[in-house]
Amino acid sequence: MCPLIRKLIALSVIMVCVLPKGQCAEEPPRAELDVRELAEQVDILQLIAELDLKKGQITYFAAKADAQKQRYEELRKREESVLVQIKEPLLEMKSALASGKEVPDTARSTISGKLKELQETRQRAWQEFQSAVSSCVQLLDEGQVRRITRSPEAVRRANQMVQRIRASSEKEWPKTLDEIASDLLEVKKLDKQGEWQAESDKLQGLTGEERDKALKDLESRKEADISEMRTTIVQMLTNVRTADERVLSVAVNNLASAVRPKADVHMQLFAMVSRILDSPAGATALRARLATTNAASEESAPRP
Repeated sequence: MCPLIRKLIALSVIMVCVLPKGQCAEEPPRAELDVRELAEQVDILQLIAELDLKKGQITYFAAKADAQKQRYEELRKREESVLVQIKEPLLEMKSALASGKEVPDTARSTISGKLKELQETRQRAWQEFQSAVSSCVQLLDEGQVRRITRSPEAVRRANQMVQRIRASSEKEWPKTLDEIASDLLEVKKLDKQGEWQAESDKLQGLTGEERDKALKDLESRKEADISEMRTTIVQMLTNVRTADERVLSVAVNNLASAVRPKADVHMQLFAMVSRILDSPAGATALRARLATTNAASEESAPRP
C-alpha cells in the first residue's frame, strides 16, 4: 500500500476518534444523551471521591480540564482545516489515477506536508496533556496516594497474608516466612530498580578497570540494599505473627502498602487523573463537587 494512502487511512481513524460523536454519526435521542452525560458525570465524581480531592486540588484539576477541552476544540478545528486543504490535492490524485496518469508531485507533497503538520500538532497536544496530568498527580498528598495504594485487592491480599502468618505452626513458620518475605522483596526490588538503573547509567562513560571496579561496587550496594530490605520485611512479618489482635488492622494496612509496586500505583493514579481531565464531563463534575465542598464549609463555619 502506498505510504500516502496509509497516512490518509490513519487520518480517517484520527477524525473518527477525535471528533464529537454528533459529527461522526447521527445523534442518538436526547433522552439517551442525557443518560450518557449523567453516567459520565457519575463516573468522574466517583474518581474524585476515590482520590479524596481537597478544595484547592479540585479547583486546579478543573482549570486543567478546561484547558484540555480547549485543546481538543483547537485540534478539531485544525483537523477540519487539514481536510479542507487536502481535498483538492486528493481530487487531483483521483483524476490522475482514474485516467492512468502520473500523480502530480505537488498533490503528493501537499498532502504529505499537511499530514505531517497535523501529526506534529497532535504530538504537541498529547505532550501538553501528559504534562497536565503529571502536575495534577504531583499535587496529591501522601494520604491520598496511600488510599489508592491500599486498594481493595491489596487489602484482600494483605488479609490473606495475615491469616496465613498467624495460622502457621511453629514448624511451618520458617517456610511461610521465607515465601511471603520473598514475594514482598520482589516488590521492593521493583521500587528500587529505577535508582539502581540511574546509578548504572552513570557508569556508561567508564572503561577498563575503572568500569569493572565501579560495576563491582554497584553490585555490592545492590546486595546490601536487598539484604536491608529483606531484614525489614522479615521484622514486619514477625511483628504481624506476634501482634495483639486489637492492632491487626495496622498490620493489614502496612502489608496492603507493601504488596503493590510504586510504579503500579503511579500508573493507576495517572490513569485516574487522565480519565478526569480527558472527560467531556470532567470540568462540570469537578465544579459540582467544588460547589458541595464550599457549601459544606459554609455550614460548618462558626456562627457569629
